[in-house]
Amino acid sequence: MTSYGGIWWTSGSVPVAHLWGELDAANAAEVFRVIRTGLGRGEVIIDFSEVVFMGSNVLGELVAFAREAPVSAVAPQGGPARRVLELTGLTATISTFDTVDTARNAH
Repeated sequence: MTSYGGIWWTSGSVPVAHLWGELDAANAAEVFRVIRTGLGRGEVIIDFSEVVFMGSNVLGELVAFAREAPVSAVAPQGGPARRVLELTGLTATISTFDTVDTARNAH
């Protein structure tokens, strides 16, 4: 199985890193390296709305990133990313929203 996923950005008062596709051991480190490089230590919203699979490597990268910079996650209720974030308890430590607009309005 080939892993296929990536990132695209939108700007605003808080930049949004929109992740998509399958994120796993094959690409998690690179995706979060791009986020780190693009932001430095600034605040970011990471949008998991279009992620169809999220491996444990992504969770490790997300936790490490949240220690370095303020981060909010967008993961709609019922979606695969929200389920993983809830099952691992990360919604208790990382602010999680259903939409990008809701996340932006919280800042």
